[in-house]
Amino acid sequence: MWITLTGIYFFYYSSPVTVFGVSAYLVWAAILIILRRRGQVIKYNRIAYYGVMLAFGIAGFLTIYDMYPRQFDFWFIIRQFTAYIVLGITVGEFSRLMVATDRREDNLRNRASHDELTALANVGTFNRDTLNLYRQFKREHDPFTMFEIDLDHFKAINDQYGHLKGNVVLQAVATELQQTVKQLDQHAKAYRLGGEEFCLIVQAVLSSDDVARIALAFQSHLAQLQLTQVDAELTLTTSIGCATVKPQHNKYFDVYAEADRYLYLAKDGGRDLIAVEGDLLPRHSA
Repeated sequence: MWITLTGIYFFYYSSPVTVFGVSAYLVWAAILIILRRRGQVIKYNRIAYYGVMLAFGIAGFLTIYDMYPRQFDFWFIIRQFTAYIVLGITVGEFSRLMVATDRREDNLRNRASHDELTALANVGTFNRDTLNLYRQFKREHDPFTMFEIDLDHFKAINDQYGHLKGNVVLQAVATELQQTVKQLDQHAKAYRLGGEEFCLIVQAVLSSDDVARIALAFQSHLAQLQLTQVDAELTLTTSIGCATVKPQHNKYFDVYAEADRYLYLAKDGGRDLIAVEGDLLPRHSA
């Protein structure tokens, strides 16, 4: 709109229209388009921003000046350029300040909602998401299934290799869980609930076979990881409890309590097992 209105103004009031004036106008319009499309990138670089804004101001000034080339007012030019420079610096620096502030706020929000070690969503986010999903289920009957995952014998890993290596193991589990999220056709999200406990929530209608397939695939991929940073011979196993939200769940946390109960069923059964709605799957069944 700015380009169109300026073009109408220029071509209507210019007397005569010259090649120089048209060229200046086209350069001005081109810079405006660049600012519109690449402004977010340009304003992050102070040199690029002020260089582009200087070219924009000169092209705009030459466009207007060419409309009345015989009327030369030195003090008018000084006033216009001074105002432009002051305005450009003020807007530019304020914009950069706002961008820096937004980045800091985004970083703080991300740190507040994500686990620092694994970059997965943290337990606070898990609680909020579970509440929202439960409310949505009550309103629209949109189901979701929770996979509560516990890394087997993690204390022994920490004791044998040390806590720094234990952190490497937790990060590997988180990475594999994120890969599972990416490979699913359904909307899903991964969480670290604390220590060696993780959770996967899948928002979809899943049969018992679907739930078993997802849990078994994660368990299998995790067992195949080569943790050379810790011990090439180390094999990770997990116990998993799976529960789907149901109408008889009276509170949003009931589905988590049910998944947790099934998780302990898998652990009490000898670990490296999966319990789907209270039924233990045969170890490493496909």
